[in-house]
Amino acid sequence: MTNKSKFNAQIVKSTSVKRECIKACIGKYYADDLRFWLDLLSQSEKLLLDSMRFNKACDNLGLAPKTVAQHILFESEKTAKRVLIEGVEAVLGERVKMFTEPLYVDEKKLYANSSSNVQETPSEASATSGSAVTAA
Repeated sequence: MTNKSKFNAQIVKSTSVKRECIKACIGKYYADDLRFWLDLLSQSEKLLLDSMRFNKACDNLGLAPKTVAQHILFESEKTAKRVLIEGVEAVLGERVKMFTEPLYVDEKKLYANSSSNVQETPSEASATSGSAVTAA
């Protein structure tokens, strides 16, 4: 069961429940949590945050683009690509208003830990890891 299907099976749908579903599934696909979060954040930058249209749409909705990007990638890489083509509201509708809290909140800790454990930047890390984030 992937983190998304685990989340979809939950009665309560919240960011904290989504985080717990991710935690429960990371070990199936990654040796450590840090690598997963580095890949997710890197993938969100590569796929969504480089798009001025995406950033503007999030700003117009009063939402943080980094946060929305994390939630979209939780959905799937396919959803991220649809968002780029069709737009945030067209793909996510009212559901996007639930994307106010980031899935990963301690980026300083994440990058501090990664520099001591891994000698790659998040962009380099994603280049070597492919798109395994969406499989988690």
